[in-house]
Amino acid sequence: MFKKILIVLAVLMPTIVSAEVECDIIIKNRDFVSGKLERVGEGDECKFNLKADTKYKLRICNQDQQPAEFESNDLHLEKIIGAGRSALVIVRPQKAGAYEFEEEFSHNECEFVVK
Repeated sequence: MFKKILIVLAVLMPTIVSAEVECDIIIKNRDFVSGKLERVGEGDECKFNLKADTKYKLRICNQDQQPAEFESNDLHLEKIIGAGRSALVIVRPQKAGAYEFEEEFSHNECEFVVK
């Protein structure tokens, strides 16, 4: 029984960010920066492009020394990510458009542009 509990906890806990983890989006200094997904936009504008009608499993890595909260009311997503950890966020297939998300604790906003 104890082994089963440990296995469940290991699966449910976010991953510690290490050199071998490939991040799709990185939270650094409470801002979203490029990982495997490239941040686009002019100046302070924060956008990431996604393809329409495509499901995404995005690894969000928090490189800050405090927890971060990835939240999107548009996509009905919310995930708290511990300091120095990462988490998977599933983005279901979406129609073309713009879908906002933010780092809730700092209110830094960004958007997925779906084409």
